[in-house]
Amino acid sequence: MGSWLKWVLGLVVLASVSLWIYGRDVIPRPIRIAASNPESQEHRVASALSQVLVERHHPVQVVDGDGSRDNAEKLRAGEAELAVVKGGAVNLQGLEVVAPLYPDVVLFVVRKSRKIQRITDLKGKKMLVGLELSGTHELARMILGHYRLTGAVQESNQYFNDLLSDASLDGALVATALTNPDLVKLMSTDQFEILPIDEAQALATLFPYFHTLDVPVGIFLGDGPIPPRVTRTLALPCLLVGKPESSPRMIGAVLDALYDHRLRPQFPTLYSQAEAANWSLTAMHPASRDYYDPYRGLTTAAAFLSSLSALKELMVASLALFWLGMERYRRRQELAHQEEIRQQKERLGAFINQTIEFESELLDHREDSDFLAQLLVRVTQLKVQALQELTHEALRSDQGFAIFLAQCRELVDRIHYNRDRL
Repeated sequence: MGSWLKWVLGLVVLASVSLWIYGRDVIPRPIRIAASNPESQEHRVASALSQVLVERHHPVQVVDGDGSRDNAEKLRAGEAELAVVKGGAVNLQGLEVVAPLYPDVVLFVVRKSRKIQRITDLKGKKMLVGLELSGTHELARMILGHYRLTGAVQESNQYFNDLLSDASLDGALVATALTNPDLVKLMSTDQFEILPIDEAQALATLFPYFHTLDVPVGIFLGDGPIPPRVTRTLALPCLLVGKPESSPRMIGAVLDALYDHRLRPQFPTLYSQAEAANWSLTAMHPASRDYYDPYRGLTTAAAFLSSLSALKELMVASLALFWLGMERYRRRQELAHQEEIRQQKERLGAFINQTIEFESELLDHREDSDFLAQLLVRVTQLKVQALQELTHEALRSDQGFAIFLAQCRELVDRIHYNRDRL
């Protein structure tokens, strides 16, 4: 009898250990992220994210693909643990949002020499609309369909930077971050312009992932401000998505890496953690909701504990642990806040030094009309760049920021004064 009981207990222990091993939350090694082709902004962001994860001892493999739709299919097929997709351009059925990454701006880029003034002028034109399995291709279908141009445009399924090598192309539909190096390079040639989407508000109403966006004057470098005027267009969120069964520990590690302070300088348009926490278009993965709101459900738990008179000591201990956790969290947030301000102040110093260099150049070339025109553009671009990068409220009220703006204003006035004298 004793021998039989030992066997039963041994089997129970073995079953318990097996269930624990099978059911425990394990971070995959490597974490595979489907992120389109290496030329895309999605791939650049995924690669930068992978570097931070690798430094934290989480191996990562960035899986190449043909665009957002291909990325989503790789995720569904088990070829990746996460995927980067354009929100609204991909069916997310069976998938869940881990985090919004950055806004993809929708741009109709056309050659200046073709005299294309509005989207309806694209009829009969040869346009790049992205790879067939890309989110850009799906966006082209949606927008051109709205303008009743389906079948009226000669569509070419290539990446938009092929505009530089193929003169037969009239333009391209581009959906990417404004800071994408390929887009910056393309626009700096001064051969292309951006068409306004005059029905942007209507499209944003019809398609919930869209929102209107104004491309600011001078966002791109060139002989003059590019674009030369504020241009109304559309934007939609680029998303990091996973499966419902994705590892919560993996999602927590990925989100910790995503909000590492080193990524924002590389990708200025990344959504902050606070912005991501307010995401509301679709349901987030439960692990992401817990990450953004770590104290969700605490009120219910506290009420339950208070109803159990036999567990008063446990409730007091739990509250004490909660307070310690809050203090630690507050301290971490405060340190992160201070580090962000410090980095932006260093960047502000660099901007101020640049204005000093501009002043020296102005002294040396104040009789050169062409140089004065170019310098005026450079000062304007420097100011726009500073306003885009130095976003912290505490820095905006800093005396150094006011000095920088005053120096820019004084430079502009002196340039105008010298030009008027010539």
